Amino acid sequence: MDDDRPEPTDEALMDRIAREDVSAFDLLVRRYQVPVYNYAFRMTGGVTSAEDLTQEAFLRVWRSRHRYESAHPFRTWLFTIARRLILDEWKKRPAPVPLTPAEEDALCGPRCEGPWERLMANELEAVMEAALAGLPEDLREALLLRDMEEMSYEQIARVVGCPVGTVKSRINAARNRLKERVKEWRKDG
Repeated sequence: MDDDRPEPTDEALMDRIAREDVSAFDLLVRRYQVPVYNYAFRMTGGVTSAEDLTQEAFLRVWRSRHRYESAHPFRTWLFTIARRLILDEWKKRPAPVPLTPAEEDALCGPRCEGPWERLMANELEAVMEAALAGLPEDLREALLLRDMEEMSYEQIARVVGCPVGTVKSRINAARNRLKERVKEWRKDG
């Protein structure tokens, strides 16, 4: 592919995928595999669940390729599919599985120069991950879609099926709870 040509849009790729273009599907998977996995991981708390949900989301994209309407953003459609799969997962398992020490270590890689700074950064990150995992699902989901996936309030509202005002309220409540947890951690430390 010529480096000067712009990348095809998601919607253009879906048009090609509707005609069973596997290379277009591969490109779309590469484009969204990590964001969908991260969303699924943070919503379920499990590596295996996130991997399975990510794979199933893309299988559903392929199976539903003829029903996709290019008037709607692909990203919103994809995350709606992922959300439905996560909701189904929650029905099977009432509470998210906490992170294992190995998963926590993977999330808390070396970011600080000195051992003290790294220890504090790792501890804060673990506190934040635990606080995030402890949020009610509706708050956690809205916050992740906004801050991790950088979706607009309108896109999030379409994914979760609620008014924009409710999305804003959920995000605000989630951020306030995380701030309170960090304040508690600082007082304890």
